[in-house]
Amino acid sequence: MKKFWKKIFIFFSITIIVGLCISSLDFVFAQDDVVVVLHKSRTTLAKSEIQRIFKGIVSTFSDGERIQVMLNRDRSVVEKFCRKYLNMSADRLDQLWVKKSIRDGSQVPRKLPSNVIMTMIANSKVFIGIVKRSEVNSNVKINE
Repeated sequence: MKKFWKKIFIFFSITIIVGLCISSLDFVFAQDDVVVVLHKSRTTLAKSEIQRIFKGIVSTFSDGERIQVMLNRDRSVVEKFCRKYLNMSADRLDQLWVKKSIRDGSQVPRKLPSNVIMTMIANSKVFIGIVKRSEVNSNVKINE
């Protein structure tokens, strides 16, 4: 009988340890999640608004200020963003912007490192960009 309870104890102990490890991994992966960042004074945008902005359909914020889209220089960040928010690949987004720039002269989003994106957003309300959650600093607002 003691062996039975010992096996039960070991089974539940292992189950708890594995569960804790998995929840720790979720936290680590959440830190590398891709987020949209904007100036602290901006109101939170709906996912549909983000889609229209990053696809170049909308070019001004609700207050009339012209939007300057910035993409991350890290291609994996752009790819994650495109899959999460736009339901397309990063290559498809690039094609969309090239066609748009030829068609109506729109400015293709600049590709910059995360620290530059956050500095520009902190200093001006016209910018919006994408970065890894783990790279966000207190000078910008995460759109959640």
